[in-house]
Amino acid sequence: MRILLIILLVIVLLLTIILLSSAVLAVEFWNGEFRYAVRYFGIQVYPFKREKEPDPVKEKQKAEEKEQKKQEKKAKKEAEKQAEKAERQKLLLAEKIQYAMQRFAERSDMIGEILSAIPGPLQKLLKSVTLGNLETDFRIGGEDAADTALLYGKIQIALQNVLAFLGKYIHVKRKKVSIICDFTADESIWNIRCKVKVRIGTALAAALWFLWKYWRAGKQADKQIADPRI
Repeated sequence: MRILLIILLVIVLLLTIILLSSAVLAVEFWNGEFRYAVRYFGIQVYPFKREKEPDPVKEKQKAEEKEQKKQEKKAKKEAEKQAEKAERQKLLLAEKIQYAMQRFAERSDMIGEILSAIPGPLQKLLKSVTLGNLETDFRIGGEDAADTALLYGKIQIALQNVLAFLGKYIHVKRKKVSIICDFTADESIWNIRCKVKVRIGTALAAALWFLWKYWRAGKQADKQIADPRI
């Protein structure tokens, strides 16, 4: 009986440590490259760090060098294809960002109502979430000066609204938020990086509550649409 009690206490202690500990998600989209990492207790847990392979023997090294030469041509062609694909994606990125911010603005009232319905204690828990080291380098450009100025204004207003909205529920720490209108650039440049720090227990509780309220709101909306008396 005593051993069972000790095991239960150890399990409870471990669960408490896990729920009260924080995880950090570092996200970065810079110079067209997307990178991310998850750290827990200061250790990078994803993507997993691979151990360096031991140095190969000389015979194997020679074979690898020959194989590398063969792969260079193939890699060069693949790199050219990827570069062309990246250029096409950059041209569409401005439209995607504008569309995403527009969709967020359309749903912000509904999301705000759901979050405002969260009980006070859980709202305090959400304040333990931190969006830190936020850094942006947006350079709005384009061939048409009028369209460039219009897009610059929209992005600036949308970004400030999104940050103000998030600031109501979590801590937002800006490092450097820069949006520049560059009439000499033929296309826009979008660089952003940040770190999200959240307690495991907070993330679990907030996610479950938000999903439940979102499901309830969706059911209520479907009921009103189906009811011919409304």
